[in-house]
Amino acid sequence: MLRSIAVYYSGGVIGKRKYRATYRDSSYKRNSAKAVRIVVNYCPVPRLVPYNRLMPFIKSIDIGQLYSVRETLCQGLAEEDKVDGMYRDIKQLLLYLAKFYLCQSRYKLEWFGGEVNTFQVSLGGDGAPFGKDDTACAWLVSFLNIGRGVLSSNENYLLFGANCKEDCIPVARFLKKVVSDISDLEKSTFSLDCNGTSCNIHGCYTSIDVKFKISELPNDMKMLAFLAGELSNAAMYFSTFADVSSDTMNKLDGTFGFTGKEVWKPWRYETRINVAKQVGTLKKSLAKKQMAASTRRSKITSFIAQKHSRQEFEPVVGKLIDLVHVDPLHLKNYACARAHQQLLNEVIANVKTN
Repeated sequence: MLRSIAVYYSGGVIGKRKYRATYRDSSYKRNSAKAVRIVVNYCPVPRLVPYNRLMPFIKSIDIGQLYSVRETLCQGLAEEDKVDGMYRDIKQLLLYLAKFYLCQSRYKLEWFGGEVNTFQVSLGGDGAPFGKDDTACAWLVSFLNIGRGVLSSNENYLLFGANCKEDCIPVARFLKKVVSDISDLEKSTFSLDCNGTSCNIHGCYTSIDVKFKISELPNDMKMLAFLAGELSNAAMYFSTFADVSSDTMNKLDGTFGFTGKEVWKPWRYETRINVAKQVGTLKKSLAKKQMAASTRRSKITSFIAQKHSRQEFEPVVGKLIDLVHVDPLHLKNYACARAHQQLLNEVIANVKTN
């Protein structure tokens, strides 16, 4: 059964038709019009579990309560703005994962800063083109305590999935709920019972008290702008991480830090809130005046730039926005794209010259 489940989820869910084809091809061969069991040294090869037996077993596994995005996060929206999807309660999911990792032997858990039994949580999401609904959005959670395993897709678990854009209203509502849940989660201690089995990490049979701490928000720049309530295409200040501007980005000897003497400093949460409130006041005043939408938008973005900011709204994830760090994957992608562009221009110039 375990082997069959591994095949079914290999490279993602392979689906009913492909699983049945794999079942036939791995155990049978065609003899004229009849399927014959493959035999090696007079011994039939082990078969996968038939699909009609596999699915009831998979569905019997308790993965916790699932909630409908359409039923719980789309109230008051027009029908065309409603989306389909499912999400899980982050508290329940983290407790499931903590118990799983405490009672396994594959990974040696790392405890940071001497905080034993405190799980450091990574929470991230992204959207991508997908099928007839154009986009799909997913949010994943993982534990930093499992070391390099956090880089594997096998150790990231689905918290939210829907056929919608990453910055749509249902996603914003979901994140608001998650932020509220996290606030309560980080203040609590939970007791996990291993059901009488020995814990591989502690070697005990008693319950274990665990805590959770959100430590990372690994998202790309577009998602971070949404989470931070920022302009996604700010020209003057273009970074979610610090007050780097088009005027200071070329300073090769510039430094980054918190003391106040550095060229670039991280955005302060209090400043974000203050600017967002001022922008809200400006929008109310502009709404009373007759002007084109493009003119109104231009005045808003100019006002934000004058405030030496890129903040338009209050951060969707609240103070969790202070946990964002540079995503090296996308930076490397951008660097490679830039290098390829320069090379392409050079090649085209040489071709024209020759």
